Amino acid sequence: QGKETNQTIGETPLRHLVYRVQPLPESMRRFVWDFGQLKPETEKLYIEQLVKHFLECTISISNVEPHLRQVTDVLAASQAFMRQKQDECSFVSIRDVKRTLSVAKWFYEMHEILKPLLDDARIRLSGSLWKLTRKRVSLLATSIVLALGVCYHARLQDRHSYRNCVYKILRLAPLALAGGPEVIENEIRLCQEVFLDQMKLPPGIGRSRALCENVFMMVVCINLQIPLFLVGKPGSSKNLAKDIIKATMRDAENKSTLFRQLKQVQVLSYQCSKKSTAPSIIKLFQSAERIQETHDSNAFTACVVLDEVGLAEDSPHMPLKALHPLLDEGTRAVCCLEDSKSTVSSSPNASPMVTADAIDSVRSQVVTKISFMGISNWALDPAKMNRGVLVNREIPDEDDLTECSLGICSGDKDIQELLKPSLRGLAKAYLRVYHSQDSGREFYGLRDFYSLVKLLYCGCRRSGEALSWPQLEYAVKRNFDEQNDCYIKAFRDSFPHLARAQHFQSLASSKDFIQDNLSSREDEAWGNRYLLLLTENNAALQILRQGILTSEEPEIIYGSCFRNDQGYTDACQQLRRIKVCMATGRTVILLNLDKVYEGLYDVLNQYYMHHDGRRFVDMGLGSDRVTCQVHRNFRAVIIAEQEHVHQTFPIALISRLEKHYLGITSVLSASQMALSRQLSAWAKGIEGPVTGRRQKDSDSHLAKVFIGYRKDTPATIIMTVVKEVGKKDEKLSQQEYDRLVFTRAYSSLLQIATPETFVCRRASEHFERIQKEYFNEQEHFSLAKYLSNLQQDHSASGLLVQVATSSRLIPSETKLQVLEKQLKRQVTVTSLDDYDTERKFSIECRKFYRRIESNSGYLLIHCDSLRYSTEMISFIVYIIEEEKRAAAKQTISRSMGNVVIVIYVPRDNDSSVSPLIGPTWRYVYIDDVYRDAKRAVSVSKVMGKSIASVMAEARMLLWPDLTVPTERSITESMASRKASLDIETVLLESMHTAVSRIDDPRQQSTRRINTILLLIDRSRNRESGSQSFVTVLVDRVVTLLKAEENRVGSEEAASWVQSTGEDLPRLQEAGTFSEALWRKVIGVVTPILSEIIAYIDVDNNLEVAVTASVRVQCLWLDFFSTSSITSLKHEDFSSLENRTLRQRVPVASYGFGGHHFNALFPFSCRVKSRVDDMLTEAASQARQLVKKNSGQLTISSVKTEILRRIFDRSDIGDHFLKFETKSPDDSRCLIKCYLNDFVHMVYNPVSEDANSEIRM
Repeated sequence: QGKETNQTIGETPLRHLVYRVQPLPESMRRFVWDFGQLKPETEKLYIEQLVKHFLECTISISNVEPHLRQVTDVLAASQAFMRQKQDECSFVSIRDVKRTLSVAKWFYEMHEILKPLLDDARIRLSGSLWKLTRKRVSLLATSIVLALGVCYHARLQDRHSYRNCVYKILRLAPLALAGGPEVIENEIRLCQEVFLDQMKLPPGIGRSRALCENVFMMVVCINLQIPLFLVGKPGSSKNLAKDIIKATMRDAENKSTLFRQLKQVQVLSYQCSKKSTAPSIIKLFQSAERIQETHDSNAFTACVVLDEVGLAEDSPHMPLKALHPLLDEGTRAVCCLEDSKSTVSSSPNASPMVTADAIDSVRSQVVTKISFMGISNWALDPAKMNRGVLVNREIPDEDDLTECSLGICSGDKDIQELLKPSLRGLAKAYLRVYHSQDSGREFYGLRDFYSLVKLLYCGCRRSGEALSWPQLEYAVKRNFDEQNDCYIKAFRDSFPHLARAQHFQSLASSKDFIQDNLSSREDEAWGNRYLLLLTENNAALQILRQGILTSEEPEIIYGSCFRNDQGYTDACQQLRRIKVCMATGRTVILLNLDKVYEGLYDVLNQYYMHHDGRRFVDMGLGSDRVTCQVHRNFRAVIIAEQEHVHQTFPIALISRLEKHYLGITSVLSASQMALSRQLSAWAKGIEGPVTGRRQKDSDSHLAKVFIGYRKDTPATIIMTVVKEVGKKDEKLSQQEYDRLVFTRAYSSLLQIATPETFVCRRASEHFERIQKEYFNEQEHFSLAKYLSNLQQDHSASGLLVQVATSSRLIPSETKLQVLEKQLKRQVTVTSLDDYDTERKFSIECRKFYRRIESNSGYLLIHCDSLRYSTEMISFIVYIIEEEKRAAAKQTISRSMGNVVIVIYVPRDNDSSVSPLIGPTWRYVYIDDVYRDAKRAVSVSKVMGKSIASVMAEARMLLWPDLTVPTERSITESMASRKASLDIETVLLESMHTAVSRIDDPRQQSTRRINTILLLIDRSRNRESGSQSFVTVLVDRVVTLLKAEENRVGSEEAASWVQSTGEDLPRLQEAGTFSEALWRKVIGVVTPILSEIIAYIDVDNNLEVAVTASVRVQCLWLDFFSTSSITSLKHEDFSSLENRTLRQRVPVASYGFGGHHFNALFPFSCRVKSRVDDMLTEAASQARQLVKKNSGQLTISSVKTEILRRIFDRSDIGDHFLKFETKSPDDSRCLIKCYLNDFVHMVYNPVSEDANSEIRM
């Protein structure tokens, strides 16, 4: 149907349109002229002139006038009837009238040959299922009826109405066709039977109505060289009729009486596809024309056959546009026009249009006529079909299917009689199955029904008994979906007596059906077709090799997915390998060969040419076809993903094959299937609470939680675990054994889970146990650790690992060196981007396995799922397995290299591919493949803790001999002695952003960064046990973070890991969960750090810490560590209303009048502020003391003493006293520095040389 195409204009399928053209250039629109359409009365005048010429000059009939009117009326009525249709039949023209008269002339001239054959057929078929008229029909009436049958009747699906229409005219004199409208059908059918009778059909070919009509139409159109378009559903005997014609009419010898009078035919076939091009079609026509020219055109014709021509209509190259001139004017016309275009284009000043002289030259060419047939499963656009005769095959009815079944069983009359009572019931049940298909693609068609009948025929011949229910059930399940009970029910309803007599149900599975197909002997293989195995995750190949084809090694031909292996030459090489298998009788397994399958259609038809006891068939692509020998033991198996078959496989291919689903579920026992369902329910139980809602497409969403999850993943894991565990020990009960298998199975499923899955939920004890296993017992954050753990158990056999990750796949040389150091092995990293052919990739794998000795290396293959499909991953997995198997056969030692496929899988990307879960590979999700240890966050250690607690614990673990107030939980957790993050790296990475947030009019960001970097570097060289800039800075950060966390609440502060896992945009931006956590820490620390830096760099105070003497630097650090001196509170820079930190941090200046100066004393502004407070307090105490002593003391004398006492007891005094004791000489210099800063803070210099003025 027209809707069965992907090519549309808007919502209109291209096949619904008359012409498929390129857009007309705007410059040519003024030349467009609508010539309209002939009016019926005008067309009738044309018809009348054509009929008059036909009657007077062609057949020279007497009494022309009454015949003229009647024949003209019949043709005009046929034209009008067709135009009333709403499908492809409505497009008719004067071409159809000319063809009808041409066909009528041919039948009129063939009367002497056909008459005795028709008379014999009338006698022989008078008692058949359909009625035959016994009245004499005139020669002209017979010729007109048969011509109408060829040109009009055959194109219709509802033919009864047309017969009624034309019979109203044909029953009148002078033609006087009597017997009712049925006589038209009977005469056409009778002639069709005569043509088929003259051919020798091989055993098992049913004489269906479709076959009779197809053969009849082909013979007529080939002899008259009228283009023929044969359109019908798969299995409607189109290719069978072509093969019969090809075998019957190719030689002058061994022909019947009728065919000796007809032309000898040489068929040139072309297999169309979506990759067909116009030049290749033109080339085929030119070859046919050259053959035609060497023979007598009256006795020989070359015939071009475009098989599956409908596929070419979907080609973007529009190759079928070449048919228009080829069918109208011939190949010489096309060549002349092409030469004209070339000549014009070569002239520099010529217009790029075909000249009038070129057109006249075309018309003057002597056209060599050749025959043409186009075979399609759907109608083409009317512009093509109107250039020939159209045969539109309708769906066969119950009578036709019954009659065809009788023909299939005609090889043995006894068996035919045994099956005859059941054939109508089979036809009725099949039609019920056919109409129940809801896919719209007719997955099960006529060929499946015919195969069903053949299988039953073989079964009855083997048993010698009538049809039984076990035989019928077996045949139905083998040819239709064995898992669909509706199909079985349809046949059971048609044979209730058989179903009641047999109460048991067949336990045969798809595996058994495949085994029967491949192991059938020659005498049993008549009902066997080649196999199409629908699978998931490429499981069928593994099952075939390990469980079905154990006695022989099949030839496996896996189509390459590499970009430079998609050419015509590669397809021919693959066909050559298939040809060798056909000749030697070797079973061949085909995968991912979509571009090759079109060349196997004739092979899959299994209609062979026989010579000297050998079988031959045509095979090839396009027009390049060869005849190949087919060994009787040859078997072919096509394996394809189930979804791919349903979406992209042509029905023409599907219908030719025996179809079975072969997946992991096909080989599991009942108890294993129960465990598979239990594991699937467990996975959904994990997924549901994590997301908070159930998804309609649960499997699709599970693939985002468990990377690579598919519908068959639980079954695959169960099968793999069962192989690892082995058979049940007699000491274990079945329940204990199942519990052991399930425990290992869900652990395997955990390996491909994302880490955020298990931090986004606080739940039951069971979930906490799973969480502990995932984070503590499994490795998901370091590829090196994961591989090192595997090496201990698989050191000899060599690892095959698929790693899914969301991290970047561009490792630096440093990271590779670290990876090699951790693995203690040589590591080779490559990418699929480096290879464009299968050969190059295979060579690389082969070299790796040969150069690696004693398990001493790793091959890491990077694959970006945004660029490569699941099919590509399946293909490289197959290549690696084959190369490893080949290397194992050649080496004495069992030690092998290790191959790791690292697949980049973006988060929440529906189009991305995932690792392929299977039994021979290890699978794991690694959050960050090339992990930077300095930027790592230990998820298991930070869960349930606030960022302040994490940093405090890390600080204690890094500098444990420093006394810092810590929580009891932190102190207890220090037993692990391993920090959950690197504090120094946190500071270094936060610093640049923190400094950029500081709003400083003097633009001193670079100075601050350099100064802090120097301080951090000096901190590394501090003696153990002494405080450093880093430790003090971390303590201040932790203090401020705790203040922030106290405001928001401890529960919310401790849930930062969970909130990060739930923030999908943050995860997508970061790539990995570890990176997202790291960025979260940086994001929290950065604003706090910017406030601290701005606070401690007032008046360039940071410079004192690096430029002053060592003792002054120590004093600076003492002041920084004393919170009473450098008092920075969280509420000083946060908003109480919206609980947010300010975006820009200003740097204060304490110079008098706001002027800027460079401080020389550590935190001089803070010291002055504290001294001012002390002075105020001393003045207050002095006044009280003077008042108490009634004026005996003066305030000034008392005040100084009190101030000294307060200063000595303060933190500043304590630090200064220590400094003065250790460095008395430096004390005087330090006092000068303070005086310098003090003057700046109380006086604003007015001269240009401010420093000299201050010193004065």
